[in-house]
Amino acid sequence: MAAKRILKEGAGLYKPNERALVTVTVKCWEEETKVTDEPFTSKENHQIVLGEPENILWYKLERTIMNMKEGEEIEVLLNVNEKDILCRIELLSFKRGVNQWDLSPDQKLMLARNYKSKGNDHFKKGEYIMAAMFYSKSLKYIISIGKDGKEECLELKLACMGNMSACQLKLKQYQHTIANCSKILVKQPHNSKALYRRGVAYFALRDLEHSEIDLLEAKKLEPESKAIAGQLREVLVLKEEADKRYQETIKRMFSTFNSDHD
Repeated sequence: MAAKRILKEGAGLYKPNERALVTVTVKCWEEETKVTDEPFTSKENHQIVLGEPENILWYKLERTIMNMKEGEEIEVLLNVNEKDILCRIELLSFKRGVNQWDLSPDQKLMLARNYKSKGNDHFKKGEYIMAAMFYSKSLKYIISIGKDGKEECLELKLACMGNMSACQLKLKQYQHTIANCSKILVKQPHNSKALYRRGVAYFALRDLEHSEIDLLEAKKLEPESKAIAGQLREVLVLKEEADKRYQETIKRMFSTFNSDHD
């Protein structure tokens, strides 16, 4: 089947936006061929505020709902954690949320704090993609405050960026980790967590020189940290092994050169 099939046309010009209050009926099956079976997710007349999904499936369902009209019913095939999920969605009603640009700086700051908190909850559960999504939402609201922002905006922004880099490191997105940590270090050059995470990311990419520089600096700031000391040891071991290989290569080159000129 197609990725999306309209079962019933909707009405009206508008569609739900972020923070909209929607009432939906949702049913999901793990495979397209099991529509006659009981769905593993079934919500009748379910009310939610868009923008605060509980998991990856609901994140994708919400993105789909935001492209529907009131009264519309569809079937859509979503890929979630490398599984095809067939979903039947009916948008019964909705009340649009306040647009981001119409919110006051205090309202934006409140939402930014809320999204950061939700990101922290997901991170603690090991749900790093969801955590990163909420940190990204928090950053979006912080950035939109602009010049009207309070002093705590910078602190909240840097905290979200730091948490985002922790997610990226867990997800092995090393280049993104390095870029994010570098931005933090421009504002906070003595941020030991940013130095450590960037050092770990450099190590994963086998940039041992930059990894050692960051980890040595982090160790100066947190000399008792076992995580920093352990990572630094790994870097030094690999550097020593690389130096030995280099020396052996040089010896072989000179040995070959001398034998050719006997």
